[in-house]
Amino acid sequence: MRRYPAGVADLRSALAVPRPKVSVPRRIDRALERPRLLQNLAAETTWATHGPDVLLACAPAGYGKTTMLAELTEERRAHGVPVAWVTCTRDDDGWTLWNAVLVAVREVTGPPAGLLATLDAPTGPSDPAFVADLIAAVREEAPGLVLVLDDAHEVRDADAVEGLRHLVEWADGSLRVVLGCRFEPPIGLHRLRLSGRLHEVRAADLAFTPGEADEFWSRHDIDLTAASRATLHVLTEGWPAGLRLAALSLEGGGDAESFVTQFSGADRPVADYLAGEVLIRLPDDEVSFLLRSSIVEQLSVDLAAVLTGRPDAAAVLDDLAQRNALVMPLDRQGAWFRYHALLRSYLLAALTRRDPAERARLHALAAQWFLGQDQPLAALEHASDSGDSALVDRVLRDTGLGLLLAGAGAAVRRSIARLPAPARGTAAVLVHRALLAVDDGDLVEADEALAELAAVPDDASDARLTSLRRAASLHRARLAADLAGARASGLVAAAGSSNLPPDLDPDVRLLVLADRGALRLFEGDDEGARRDLHRAAKLARTAGLASIQLYCKNLIAGAYVAQNDLVEGRRAAERAIAFATERGWGRSPTMAYAYVLAGWTSFQALHPQEAATWAATAIDVLDTTVDVEVEGSARSLEAIIAFDEPSERRAALGRLERVTAWRTERGGSPAITAAAAPHELRMCLGLGEWRLAEQAVVRAENRLGPGGDAAVLQAQLASARGRPSDARRLLEPVLRGGLEPRRATALTTAWLLDALLAARSDRTPAATESLLTALRVAAPTGVGRPFLDAGTEVHALLAGLRGRAGHVEPFLEQVLTGIDDVLAWQASPGGAGRGHGAEHEPPTSAPAGGWLTERELVVLRDLPSMMTLGEVADAQGISLNTVKTHVRSIYAKLGVGTRREAIAAARALGLL
Repeated sequence: MRRYPAGVADLRSALAVPRPKVSVPRRIDRALERPRLLQNLAAETTWATHGPDVLLACAPAGYGKTTMLAELTEERRAHGVPVAWVTCTRDDDGWTLWNAVLVAVREVTGPPAGLLATLDAPTGPSDPAFVADLIAAVREEAPGLVLVLDDAHEVRDADAVEGLRHLVEWADGSLRVVLGCRFEPPIGLHRLRLSGRLHEVRAADLAFTPGEADEFWSRHDIDLTAASRATLHVLTEGWPAGLRLAALSLEGGGDAESFVTQFSGADRPVADYLAGEVLIRLPDDEVSFLLRSSIVEQLSVDLAAVLTGRPDAAAVLDDLAQRNALVMPLDRQGAWFRYHALLRSYLLAALTRRDPAERARLHALAAQWFLGQDQPLAALEHASDSGDSALVDRVLRDTGLGLLLAGAGAAVRRSIARLPAPARGTAAVLVHRALLAVDDGDLVEADEALAELAAVPDDASDARLTSLRRAASLHRARLAADLAGARASGLVAAAGSSNLPPDLDPDVRLLVLADRGALRLFEGDDEGARRDLHRAAKLARTAGLASIQLYCKNLIAGAYVAQNDLVEGRRAAERAIAFATERGWGRSPTMAYAYVLAGWTSFQALHPQEAATWAATAIDVLDTTVDVEVEGSARSLEAIIAFDEPSERRAALGRLERVTAWRTERGGSPAITAAAAPHELRMCLGLGEWRLAEQAVVRAENRLGPGGDAAVLQAQLASARGRPSDARRLLEPVLRGGLEPRRATALTTAWLLDALLAARSDRTPAATESLLTALRVAAPTGVGRPFLDAGTEVHALLAGLRGRAGHVEPFLEQVLTGIDDVLAWQASPGGAGRGHGAEHEPPTSAPAGGWLTERELVVLRDLPSMMTLGEVADAQGISLNTVKTHVRSIYAKLGVGTRREAIAAARALGLL
């Protein structure tokens, strides 16, 4: 069997699937073989080769479902059919269940390859893509595989149940599913039943026949009269567990006939009655053994020895297992056992009644044993069951962060919720309350926990706890993009510094590097962000934490984009998306940022359809756990892309204005402002919203400071207002290198505007040189959007450069082709201009002749009326000649020749 490597630092090993969970239970000596069950399956359904896709064995406890499924597994394996086995438990959530399924499948398929080797259990909400990928992987590598999920009714977690629903719905001949359960789980089995895809084995099928019961008594050497046998069969209705319990009691001696006459389940549940009879008839030392060891659902012989104080625990368990079916071996080596669920529940209740303090002490012993075995999840659960708040606190302090990083946050949350109110106020608990709240996107709860934590003195005697406190503060600051709070944590040094306190343990170091990298990206320290994130990704890879790796990969892509390397940014985003898709995490909210980056780089590279698809996907996967940067970026991108559709322009601008105000209120990063502000200005000018345009420029300058980005925005506004000299004055320091914009697209835009101003003043050589400079600046980034947004005058100038662009000629062709493609896409029925006709030139970011002035817009808005131009002049209080001058300018800018055409073109552009 394949084993995972052991090691304290390896969180994957610490949380490895227990062997019993994926092992077929060992057969018990003297267990009754019932070939009719397998024969019926073969004869009636030929299930194992081409019958129904799902087999349901559903009956109350003790009907032999597990035994039948184990026999089926052995029989199928003997015929060369790969069969994977997983025993479900009530504590299974989506992660633990699917992690066990992957382990079980990989063990029976041999060394995994292809898709199966890349799959990881989802750590977030239910992800149908993971189930689809699992089925596809089996179809590719082990067609015909049978997956047995025993005790499927124990699965209660909503995400796990949802995943099972998809599994049985999509199961096909390449993957068949077997469910053993006491009652049907809510996974849509009725649909399979109606379609004939479900074969069922029920209690009536599993109950002992009179002949099987007779053989059962003979195997146990119990001599009963035919009447007594018939009586027991009627009373138990062939319930195998009832017969086994009765046999165990009868093996202890005494008057068998008297026992039969007194046997009745009318006054109390049969399981409780028989369990009481069994315990009474067993020796006191074995009763004590069962009581003290019953606190663990799956019991290793080593742990049994610790709990009971008996060095011969292995022999006791083996003897009990061989004598009856109440104690069942879980592996072939006799190292792990479990008690029948009904017996265990009876034992636990009896232990609580007799000595609740003893039960608590035993749970504490189990917690300490599991902690020593590097199984923190089990240690935390037993510590909680012990009621020992100090022990829970210790386990949380030592292993809680590792559990959170490994995706076991639900267990940590349950343990904290069970603590009494005073115990929820210790430093270790408050730290983990804050960490959980941040992961839930709940800033209010995080702040409450951190406020309580601040009131708990830190004497610095526990270095790990001190670092955990600081890491929790940094984690909260990362979610809120709070740079002041991040610096207050003491874990964010000056920009460019990579130092961390030397005493941080690996878990804390990983969390801090990931959070600090995100905050440095927000702050604009892009190189420092990439350094931290690469270090965090390496630690996560070593620990086997794929979800943290993905988080870092997303942000690394963002750092490239922030550094104006859109080519590498796009590649990094695609790598993150592929990494997530391979693991079935394509719909995780974590992926919103990568989708935004893919959409933004596609938009800048003049691939609008790709950009729109990525933006829509990013919006679709958002949820409350996504921070302000990601959500602000996603919603800004969607609005900017939507503006390319004339009918959506005003709505798109409204959405961008709202998300900009929201980002500003929440303290959004300068990087997003620098990227979005030029498009906000373009949208405002395109709709003639001069007041909003001015506000956009002022807001950007306040956020970015008086640098190159703000100067370019001011120059664009001045040019649109018809003040070319002001525009040239504002551009001068940017073009000469005195003011360097933080984004390369701003510098490209500056040179394009300079080229346009030069061309309008008949300085053709200067215009040509500015165009060539713009191409040289943009070529390394592959960004073509500024050339499209510059308008048709610049498009014509670019076309005139063909054959004269030197080493940037290939990029010039790429830009011109991209512009043509975008304009064609906008005009196509399925593109941005769908439904608006094509009698006019497809709309671009500005009218053909440039932006309309404020006065021209006033005149334009009177043109759809029935007024003559003279009446328009009278209404506006200006001369007729002035109105005619404005009209001629409007016609020229819109590229039309009549009033009717001007009205139609203005409506297509969203100006009316």
